[in-house]
Amino acid sequence: MSGGPGGLTVDGEALSRGRLESLVRDVTGELRGTGAGPGRGVALLDTHPLSLIITVLAAERLGAPLLPGAPEWRTPAVTRAVVATVHPSGSGRPAVTAAAPGPQPPFPDETRAVFWTSGSTGEPKAVALDGGALDYQAGATRARLELEPGDRLLVPIPLNHAYGFSVLQMWARYGLDLHVQSRPGLGPVVMALKATPFASLDGVPSLYGALLLAARRDPELRAALAGPKVRGCGGDLLPHRLAEDFLSAVGGPLHDGYGLTEAGPNVALTGPSHWRPGTVGPPLDGTRLRLDEQTGEVLVHGPGLMAGYLDDPDATARAVTGGWLRTGDLGRLSPDGYLTVLGRLKSAIVVHGVTYPPKLVEDALYDCEGVAEAVAVGIPSGDPRGDSVAAFVLVDPSATAPTEDTLLAAVRGSLPEPLRPASIRLMDALPRTASGKADRRALRELASEAPAGVSGG
Repeated sequence: MSGGPGGLTVDGEALSRGRLESLVRDVTGELRGTGAGPGRGVALLDTHPLSLIITVLAAERLGAPLLPGAPEWRTPAVTRAVVATVHPSGSGRPAVTAAAPGPQPPFPDETRAVFWTSGSTGEPKAVALDGGALDYQAGATRARLELEPGDRLLVPIPLNHAYGFSVLQMWARYGLDLHVQSRPGLGPVVMALKATPFASLDGVPSLYGALLLAARRDPELRAALAGPKVRGCGGDLLPHRLAEDFLSAVGGPLHDGYGLTEAGPNVALTGPSHWRPGTVGPPLDGTRLRLDEQTGEVLVHGPGLMAGYLDDPDATARAVTGGWLRTGDLGRLSPDGYLTVLGRLKSAIVVHGVTYPPKLVEDALYDCEGVAEAVAVGIPSGDPRGDSVAAFVLVDPSATAPTEDTLLAAVRGSLPEPLRPASIRLMDALPRTASGKADRRALRELASEAPAGVSGG
């Protein structure tokens, strides 16, 4: 069932259907004047959610490829025709500028969106998605989350990243009411939750951690968090202690999910009827999963996969073999198809030839008093044993601060000897990638530079 866009509210201000249609019609005309259309792309330089929404709807009417990850589109990875850019303006609507014509050939006609990978494991790559993949993602995700026309969605995450964009695609097709929150901080999210009942809330683990702390002191917020039928969580591994504490305090679970840009992005989601603790649910209907028998890497097959890395056939061939996408993630599948994600394959800790996911160390640390976030990395030890383990802990300011010695003693009994950290550093802040994940590469470099046993902020 498809009914077009529902209501739209941005940072607490509702936009009428008539006003939205007027803005989209104007921008569509301006983009058409630049030559935007199939094969001729539009780069979005304005990250304000209203500008993005207007530009998305306009580009879809023209069949033009949209590059929401700008300004990355300026990199040499884009070798196709970008004929228009969309900039912020003081008028409250996007400003369209024709791009200088160049010799680049058009995008493939079926290309509808180009996103960039986070670059956390190497150079960012341009991922091309076609219209069929976007349609599939919108339909399969809405079905898994059991959302119906008129349901209100609270989205305090960027819409120009692949997951936020998929939520926007659902809104554009299925008559959902979209409430976008782009103002920084926890306060606006709390105010929105208290003011309006929502069917769905989306966030990263750190947002839910902050909401949990606030809800313990605020019964009204606790009741508001119990209301949505979906509390979608993604963007990073969900710590098991946060999931358990949230369920205990709020009375409703966090619905963990898994995906990656190359998969369109959603692969597996725990909707209201598919929640199981410790898993990200089964794959979306129409998507298949299997594990590499040798490495345990998660492989994905389905209609949501990318068309390929833009003008990089070698990288595409390495990523997709026989229709199966190599995700680079370690996982475990239950007999009935529920997936547990254990972390990045490149982040695995290898000791005596055995591969361990860092999540085992991180979960043990999360169980310790005073730990708000934990990250473990493997460091080459220079001997046949393999990696040594270094851990970094973000201290919970509301709890008694632990010491390295107390943490080492606490995890000694719960971890096998090869995974016991050689060092733990207490941190006031962790280095982050552009998507907000802990930057494991930077932490590995930091651990390699510091003598073992150092702890500090």
